[in-house]
Amino acid sequence: MTAQLPAVADAPADDTVTVAGWHAAVPNALAGSLYAVAPELRMQAAHVLADADVAIHLDVIIDPDGDQVGVTLEDLLNVRTEAPDARVDVHIIVLERADAAADGYEQSARRVRRALLDTLAVSAVIRAERVCASPALLNIEPAAWARVRASGADVWAEIVPGDDGNTLPDGVDGALVMFIRPGSVDAAAPDRLQVIADLARSMPVGADGGITSELAHLCVEAGASVVVSGRALLSTTTTSASHPNHRTGVPPMSTTIPSTSRTSVLTGAKELAIEERAVPQPAADEVLVEVAAVGVCGSDVHYYRHGRIGDFVVDGPLVLGHELSGSIVAVGAGIDQTRVGERVAIEPQRPCHRCRQCLAGRYNLCPNMEFYATPPIDGAFTGYVTIQAEFAHPVPDSISDEAAALLEPLSVAITTMRKAGIVPGSRVLIAGAGPIGIICAQTARAFGAAEIIVSDLVPERRERALKYGATAVIDPAATDVATAGLSVDAFIDASGAPRAVFSGIKAVGPAGRAVLVGLGNSEMTLPVEHIQNLEIIVTGIFRYTDTWPAGIHLVATGQIDLDSLVTGRFDLDHVAEALDSDLDPDSLKSIVYPTK
Repeated sequence: MTAQLPAVADAPADDTVTVAGWHAAVPNALAGSLYAVAPELRMQAAHVLADADVAIHLDVIIDPDGDQVGVTLEDLLNVRTEAPDARVDVHIIVLERADAAADGYEQSARRVRRALLDTLAVSAVIRAERVCASPALLNIEPAAWARVRASGADVWAEIVPGDDGNTLPDGVDGALVMFIRPGSVDAAAPDRLQVIADLARSMPVGADGGITSELAHLCVEAGASVVVSGRALLSTTTTSASHPNHRTGVPPMSTTIPSTSRTSVLTGAKELAIEERAVPQPAADEVLVEVAAVGVCGSDVHYYRHGRIGDFVVDGPLVLGHELSGSIVAVGAGIDQTRVGERVAIEPQRPCHRCRQCLAGRYNLCPNMEFYATPPIDGAFTGYVTIQAEFAHPVPDSISDEAAALLEPLSVAITTMRKAGIVPGSRVLIAGAGPIGIICAQTARAFGAAEIIVSDLVPERRERALKYGATAVIDPAATDVATAGLSVDAFIDASGAPRAVFSGIKAVGPAGRAVLVGLGNSEMTLPVEHIQNLEIIVTGIFRYTDTWPAGIHLVATGQIDLDSLVTGRFDLDHVAEALDSDLDPDSLKSIVYPTK
């Protein structure tokens, strides 16, 4: 069944809101529903309810397409601003779709889930007294619900007609007994009073749906501690003056933000097109960033030339670019407005925060990860992007836009050093003097390595490595790394070349470590006997966790130089040239400027 919303009649602009006199006869139990009044009167109603010591009940209704058709998230935030000491309840209602097999159902389901997450985030921000939802909703997004509880809110289950509440989800703090189904216009079912009486023996209980003054008294007598009423409690009368403290909402995004932005889109192997794409709107926990600079990564090149990296296959249009910096130009409903204007470096990923890997602190291994420029998630070769606020890291003015973008590959190097166990005095061998190899050399020096040996087939790259932290270089075509007697503490492969990996592991001494960073073959031959007999730890790295603070410190203090790595700069019309710039041996890092 598809629930239909009862219409909320538009009120004249000069109406005012009052509370029905019978509220005093049910002390401390009533909650007034703001959905019962016209949107332009909701803040006025919030003041009236708070002044009467009546709790404010906020029905956030999400339709099957993920749109809010009841009280909005802006209303939630404004209520807390206008009535900071009021008792506030949030009731989340998701309307059912008539045809689950309809076209676009999966996409709609994702939007509904996102709307739920946004609502839970804002509910935590406003410190709601309780948050209620159906048992089905309570059983998804456990991490988001945990954050709601951590904010001090109780979590209640919605009990609809036909449900006696005997199978409530584990751990709920209370139950909201509905006398009519959410979104319906049915008459209140009096038999629900017995459900209240039964549940009240073991937990707090509330009543909602078609509550009149007479029914409110009966609910309290049956054991309800909260009784929600809307039209029966709130009424409007015409006046010539509006409430002096009425606010219309959160300040809108700056009018300087366009509705669309030019975007470079990968449409096929080595095929790019410029498209006008809509500027995204930040969700409640996100910020909108105007992109300043985007570094070109080896993964971008792989997708551009080959259309895949391992199991990640480009099967539709894709926006590349995940090394980026910019400035926050707008924030979501749950984010402090003071962040607008911050210069930031972006950690380009969105983990789920609820899976086993996330909860263990390894969010880089989240199986539900959404990562920039990794199919099907678009990247940053565009004017504006959104990101969760915690992954937009503020940078000082001493760090340039280009260096802020290159904090992403620096994060790869920081993760590598941690995996390799680099400490003061360590001896390390790095295979490959491309961008990652050079940044790894600098990072090894910053971590205190005493000897940093870099191998590369190209003379110009070996010479460059000596300028960026290498204490020695090796031409692997002239010297067999495996038999050179290096016995290093750690080997880092930044080349992806099978022979370099084999020889590098052979160069590791007892109890040493080998870390595979470079993109190479999916299968390689390894010196297993050497690994076993010397107890060498061989591992890979996959992205990063909690590296941007360290990276910002290393760059801001001058321990690592990222600015001088930039050898090419391109606008959005020349992304193809940027992606092919690695064919020049003198090239190191190329930067794309989407808005120039």
